[in-house]
Amino acid sequence: MTAADFPSNTRRVQKTSLQGKMETTVVPIRFVLVIVGLYRYKLH
Repeated sequence: MTAADFPSNTRRVQKTSLQGKMETTVVPIRFVLVIVGLYRYKLH
């Protein structure tokens, strides 16, 4: 690994961590929406 590869490598890590944050935020929201949808479906 050379010094030239380092900036692009850190940039790639930041991008993947941002995608990981997006996914960990979106997944619980979908999970809650599914539960609420099933709950309303059972009520009707």
